[in-house]
Amino acid sequence: SNTYNINIERPDPSALLKSLKITPDTLDPKFNKNIFTYTAIFEDTVEEVLLQAAAEDNLATVTVEKIEKKEIIDIPYSSDMYIPLSEGATQIKITVIASDDVTEEIYLINAYRNPVDAELSALVPFPGTLSPPFDPAQKNYSIDLPIENTTIKFRPTTKAAAGTVLVTTDFGSGIEEKEYNSSALTDPIPLDFGQNSVTMFVKTAEGLLASEPYTIMVNR
Repeated sequence: SNTYNINIERPDPSALLKSLKITPDTLDPKFNKNIFTYTAIFEDTVEEVLLQAAAEDNLATVTVEKIEKKEIIDIPYSSDMYIPLSEGATQIKITVIASDDVTEEIYLINAYRNPVDAELSALVPFPGTLSPPFDPAQKNYSIDLPIENTTIKFRPTTKAAAGTVLVTTDFGSGIEEKEYNSSALTDPIPLDFGQNSVTMFVKTAEGLLASEPYTIMVNR
């Protein structure tokens, strides 16, 4: 008689996600099953987000919690979960427990509705005049300078006292980037003949960049 051996291998239990998506799509970094902490920044008009999370193991258990202002709120798990966001910070905690009921992984999404303090309260150029006049909600400006002005400085002030401003220039000398404290006077920015673009991102005390920069086009 013949003897047959049948080897049955059970895959190791997995507590990893195979997909994770948030809409509007602002997940940073992009999803990787071996990365467990993410950031998502939304405009202040976004009052809820769509969360879609799927486990590698079909038999795994997925639970979702929302943590806001130190309050933990359970979110019933489904393939499409709509999660309300309050202004400021919300942490979304996704716990995956494998089919062995032992193996566990936790994914965190630190979500932020673009806080009102991620704006400038004042922006003063030296020399020149902003057009249109400065308004925190207005993000695009221009400045006309005579040809003899070869540099320009700015004094940007953030709404939050602990905020900073990331200033980026991109013209003939290449891309340069430097961070300044609120109300600090920038270094002289060299100007080429013609158009010179200066971009300013407001950075919160938590180190988060506002989703939209202030852009100043300096015409020399």
